[in-house]
Amino acid sequence: MSKPQESSTPSKAASIAAEAATQAAVAGTAALATGSTPTAAAIQAGAAALPGLITRVTSMVNEWRGKKTRQWLAWTLTSDGAAEVSEEQFASFIEENAEEPWVLETIAESMRALDEMVGDSAIAPLGRLSREYLANKKRPDRFYRGFRRFLADCSSEELLALQELCRFFLANTRDGGEEDSYRISCSEPNKLNLHVEPFKSEETAALYADMARVFRSLRANELADEGASRTKGGAFYQSGPHALQLSRAYAARMAGCLRERRP
Repeated sequence: MSKPQESSTPSKAASIAAEAATQAAVAGTAALATGSTPTAAAIQAGAAALPGLITRVTSMVNEWRGKKTRQWLAWTLTSDGAAEVSEEQFASFIEENAEEPWVLETIAESMRALDEMVGDSAIAPLGRLSREYLANKKRPDRFYRGFRRFLADCSSEELLALQELCRFFLANTRDGGEEDSYRISCSEPNKLNLHVEPFKSEETAALYADMARVFRSLRANELADEGASRTKGGAFYQSGPHALQLSRAYAARMAGCLRERRP
């Protein structure tokens, strides 16, 4: 017996379903075009509010930038950072020294650092650094740019760790000239190790993670070299992620910028 032939005509139910799907698709397209869906309405509302939001955010950023700039100027142009520096004073300073590259380059480098800073703990050290170069009429050099980058990127905890590092380093080394450098390392949980004769080690208040980041940042910003060295006694130390070779002259200059000053 032959099978009955299947009808090629769609059933009534299938036709109704197809028509409903088509109508739904058309309605959805129209809703998106007119913005009548909840998602589209939210997007339109956000777009309408966007200009005002942009204005507000821009105003907040400019206000924050202005506050940081005034603090930097106070530390740069005064002896203790206590005085507020007005825009008029800053403008007068710029006009008086407009042709001096050591002024313009120092200010430009400092503004870059201020824009990159998230907090304000490094503003005073940056101001002291700028003051040193302006007072000596020096253009920013390798040390300035390296320390500027370090300050722009460091946290308040890392700044305290660098203070500990410089204090320990300078207290246990002798000033033998500009070229003298020493190997120093950090080890867990919170120790600084100075590879001199005799070997010195001291616990610090800084967390090991913060001190390790300081070590990496000092090397990355060319403020210290890799920690491979040979002591006067003949011992050789290989470089490692938690060791560096630090110049006493650089440590002294960083310590001078980091010193705590109370108005």
